[in-house]
Amino acid sequence: MQWIVQWTVDKVQRRKRIQGIVCMCLVGHGRCLNWPIDMLVARAEIWLVTTEHILDYPRPSMPNVKLIGGTATGPGKPLPPQFKSFMDDAKEGVVIVSFDDYVLSLPKAITQKIISVLQDLPFKSVFRSNISSPNSKKILTSSWIPQNDLLAHPNTRVFVSHCGKNGQYEALFHAVPVVCTLLFLDQFYNAVRMRVKGMAETVDLNTVSTHELYSTILKVATNTSDKQAIIKASELFKIEFGVPVEKAVYWLDHVMKYGGHHLRSSGHEVPFLQFSCLDVYAFLLACVLLILMISVCLVYVAFNSCRSKSKGKIE
Repeated sequence: MQWIVQWTVDKVQRRKRIQGIVCMCLVGHGRCLNWPIDMLVARAEIWLVTTEHILDYPRPSMPNVKLIGGTATGPGKPLPPQFKSFMDDAKEGVVIVSFDDYVLSLPKAITQKIISVLQDLPFKSVFRSNISSPNSKKILTSSWIPQNDLLAHPNTRVFVSHCGKNGQYEALFHAVPVVCTLLFLDQFYNAVRMRVKGMAETVDLNTVSTHELYSTILKVATNTSDKQAIIKASELFKIEFGVPVEKAVYWLDHVMKYGGHHLRSSGHEVPFLQFSCLDVYAFLLACVLLILMISVCLVYVAFNSCRSKSKGKIE
């Protein structure tokens, strides 16, 4: 629980730093700092959204909404010497285990469970953790790893991950099947969409047994169906999005050179009342009420007229 709380605190602090950067940018351009976020969003000439329809699902969007997938991924770079020698020598394959920099110290029982499984697997392992390796020839531990570059290595067989967004896209880009160990927040959704598409299996580190974790990792590492599913998805992703950060740069350059008015919908300039047709609905409601009032008045006048004639005949 302590590492979950620390992750949340770090996330809040990072968001405050980002808001401070935005404020400084607005001050530098002489803009008002009291704009609500919806106004800033509505005035954006282009939106770069870190999602796509290969790993996620298709959805309608406007021309100025550009899907750029995972901007943290891309072609692998040369590995540092200690990682390169370890990976190159692992002809049997390598399991990459990482829960991002937010979770370097797992509870002792979970850490021992993972180490026990990694020692029994017929593969070498790279484990991102603060602990010391019990067998440095088989398990390489480090508090920092070049995750994207390790996943790009041809000897990588499976990725054991908390299923964060960046790691998920790195696995997709390099076609590495995943064992998802869900921890918190969006990772549950991320894991489910990969499992549904046949690219991953999910486990709960708190309840999974050592045997079940071993079997799941071995299954994903050796099962051809998982590998073929993520290879196909990776090829589609690269055809559609290429290197996502390069696509983001392209569209930023495009808007800075040509502007983004030709991409924007005129609906962004329409006031909310008009965009929602509330003025039309109000006019129609007023017409209906007016007709009802006129009808009631006519009925009332006709009723009084008939009543007056009836009294005249009686008299």
